[in-house]
Amino acid sequence: MNARKTWLLAAVAAAIAVVAVVLLLPRQPDSASGAAAANYDDVVPQRPEAPPVEGRDTPRRAPMPSLPPRSAEIQAQAYAQAQADGVERPGETAFRATIDAFMKYNQRFAEQQAAEEGITVPEVAELTYFGFMVLQSQQWPEIEDLVGRSIDEEERALAEQLMHDLNAEFKRGLRDLVDDEAPEAERWALIEKTQQQYKREYFAITGMNETLLDDLLAGDISRTGAPIATPPPEDIEPAPAPEPVQERPQSR
Repeated sequence: MNARKTWLLAAVAAAIAVVAVVLLLPRQPDSASGAAAANYDDVVPQRPEAPPVEGRDTPRRAPMPSLPPRSAEIQAQAYAQAQADGVERPGETAFRATIDAFMKYNQRFAEQQAAEEGITVPEVAELTYFGFMVLQSQQWPEIEDLVGRSIDEEERALAEQLMHDLNAEFKRGLRDLVDDEAPEAERWALIEKTQQQYKREYFAITGMNETLLDDLLAGDISRTGAPIATPPPEDIEPAPAPEPVQERPQSR
């Protein structure tokens, strides 16, 4: 299975977990009395007179997120265009194009998550990009191909622990900012700080760097035209752009 297919399958399996890992785990009670009340409700639930009706008694949930059609085509087209434009990081550009399509296709889900957490949809999009990037950065066979050596069990464990530690620290920091009604700019600063810290420490553990990470995000590292394989061909007409992604049907 090539790297691009691995990423696409991982994206489907982890679509919900990507955002959940970064920020959507349940909040803890703020006090001992709050914890006691929560425990009491768990032990002695209050039986409703009738089952709640979604959309009337409880908010209607958005459909679970899924990949939009032609995701691989969107990624390949964005990568080719970024190379043609001389973009410094064509792999990241293509990766972000795929995330943008994912967010647009699952727009209602993104809006719901933003409302529940007290942040904006662009912040959810950036966290989704970050989550997918972190997941991709821990695909060890691909990382070993890029750095040209084996990543031993201790290094893998360190990288995985880094992911979990930063996740916990970030969630606490973000929720403190939301609870304190801090300006949006402070939340963006926290997101940027967390991304940079992850990359800095991850690079130190694995030997990866910005250029190799961009090769990873490009998708299939063995395909012709990928930065790790060959320079882009100059005598081939670019493929036509894929049709614009529409919001997922019947998602509202």
